[in-house]
Amino acid sequence: MKQIIVLIDPDGNTEIEVEGMAGSACKEATKALEEALGVVTKTTNKSDYYRQEVTSADRIRTQN
Repeated sequence: MKQIIVLIDPDGNTEIEVEGMAGSACKEATKALEEALGVVTKTTNKSDYYRQEVTSADRIRTQN
């Protein structure tokens, strides 16, 4: 499941987490939020960022 989670601490600092998206899709999905919230002070890529999204063109059919 694809999710964008926005966490806000008591001091007003925000953190955006993305789950279920691979590669640069997470950066594209959060771009508008980052621009609306202000200056990005830190970016950490989770392992999903380095995983490639599988598309129908990437699927291979095999027969036994």
